[in-house]
Formats: sequence, structure tokens, C-alpha cells
Amino acid sequence: MKAKMLFDISHLRFPKLTNGVVNGGLLVFKNDDLFRQTAYSKNLISEYGSVITKFVPGSVYVYSQFDLPAKPIITIPDSTEAFELGCYEREMNIRMFIHFLWLVKDNSIGLHSSLSEVPDLKIVKSVSASIINFNCRGELQDTVFTEHEFKEAAELSLEFWNIMPKGVMKLPEIIYSNDKIGNVIMGIIPKNSKNFNYNNQNSLERALHFLIIARNQSYLVYRIAYLMPIFECLFSTDPGELTTKLSYRTALYVSKDKAQRIEISRLIKKGYDIRSRFLHGQLFDKDSDISDEKLIRFSTELEKVVRECLVRIIRYDSTIFLDKDKQRRNDFFDDLVFS
Repeated sequence: MKAKMLFDISHLRFPKLTNGVVNGGLLVFKNDDLFRQTAYSKNLISEYGSVITKFVPGSVYVYSQFDLPAKPIITIPDSTEAFELGCYEREMNIRMFIHFLWLVKDNSIGLHSSLSEVPDLKIVKSVSASIINFNCRGELQDTVFTEHEFKEAAELSLEFWNIMPKGVMKLPEIIYSNDKIGNVIMGIIPKNSKNFNYNNQNSLERALHFLIIARNQSYLVYRIAYLMPIFECLFSTDPGELTTKLSYRTALYVSKDKAQRIEISRLIKKGYDIRSRFLHGQLFDKDSDISDEKLIRFSTELEKVVRECLVRIIRYDSTIFLDKDKQRRNDFFDDLVFS
């Protein structure tokens, strides 16, 4: 017996007809309009009406199919539990993969909704809350991903899940309540999880936690304020470390060029200044760099550094940054200074 899922992806476009495979076929990205029209079963249309078959031509969606456990006599409660677990695994993967697309390049790709069903048992499920992400300009725009870029994101995703400790990673998402697709109502609703424990997260998980929150912000000062803790998650080993130390460690990790290191260090210090003033309720100086255009330039450069840090850690240095031994990480940073 099989279960099926369809996810509507927002603001992602492919330059040509594409099937993008993620995690060995767990998720298949498609922009085949004809396939999508035939993917909706009579059960889904009967439950949710023909409105679910309306879509923007050329838009991208995700298709997933998985087997339910085979039993001589399978009961509906047994099937429902297996169905819910299978759906959760795929929902977690698609939510995380959206952020791996960001690790390749800036975008505002999000998730409109998901539909899932067990056709043989006529079990159907719909999740209509939207996951909204903004780009570094605080805007919603379509982004075209080439086949090469998509494969790079898929490889990063696979590397990430391979280095993570066993067990399902739990990260809270910011969910925007909406009355219909693409029409956001004022306000945000944090999706809470009873099983989420921040203190149990490793440094990379905590960094991704703040990245997810930051990408949900369209006001760039908010966005910057939530990006800065990423550097603390990755490069801080003591609660009382100064901004200067974190800025130096980040600069040394990202670049070997002296001029670039100086620029990155200044960027991090400036980010901390913006965050500190904002979160402590202080006004910005009239001549400070918080005009829209200056913030866009700053956010763009800051996010490049975040992206470089996360990609390098996932690909090359996960054993250092996932290790709970703080001294080992201190030794690693000392080597960067004196090498």
C-alpha cells in the first residue's frame, strides 16, 4: 500500500522541464504541469474541491511516494500512524532542503502547502499554512535554479544528513497564517514542538535555527539581528567572549586573504552594533547605515559570509563544529591564528 504527497513550492523556477531528485528519490522536484494535473486523485478532489488543481503554469512542486508497512491484516490506526511518520519525514526534508537552496544562492523560495493521501484507505491530509522566506533585500521574488545549482543543493543536503547524529532533527519553523495562497495575513505564528529542546541542539543545529528565523524576516534590521547569533553558535566557546574575538575567528575561518579578513571582521562588528542598538531599544544615529539601500548592501554581504561558513562546515569541518569538546574547537581556532 502506498502513500503520496504533493508540495507546492513558491518562488522557485527551472529554466527547462526538470526532475530534480533529492535524498535518493525521497523528494522529486517537478515543473511538469501535465503530470501535476494527473497527480490529484478523486479522493483529494472530492475532499478539497477543484480549487486544489489550480496552479501557476511552470511552477515547481515536489512529489513523493512511499510504502506503508505490509501486514497480513493492516488496520486503519496502524496505517495512519505510519502515514503520519512518513509525511513528517518528508515535510522535514522539504523544509530543510529549501534552506539548502539558499546555501547555493540567495532566494525567497518557500512552501505554500502540502497534500498527502493513502488512496487505498481514502485517508487524505492537507497543510495550508505557508512557510514564507524573504531574500536578502527583504523581498519575495522568483529565482531560477539551473540543474547544476539544484544538484549542488541536493549534494549539500545529503552531506548534511550524513553528518548529523542519528535521529530526526527537530527545528521550529516560523509559519505565516494565510487566508488563501499568496495572501499573507498580518502576524506570525511560531510552530511549537513539545519535543524541541534548544539545549540539546549541537552548534550547527542552533545556527540553522537562527538562519530559519532570519530568513522569515522582511525588515532587514530584524533579519540582521537574527543572523548575528549564527556566528556565536559556530565561533563562540565561552559565554563572555567579546565581539572582537568572534569577528576575528569568523574572518580567519572564511578567508586567507588579509584584506578580505579585515573587511569581514568589520562587517561582523557592524552587524553586532546594529543588533545591539535595535534589541536594546536605542535609536540609530542619523548618519548611521540603516537606510534601505545601505541595509540591503550590508545584508547581502553579511549573508554571503553566513553562507560561506555553513557550506564549509558541512563539507569540510563538521567533526570540529559538532564536537562538544570546546577545547578542541579552541585549538582549531588557535591553529587558524598561528598557521
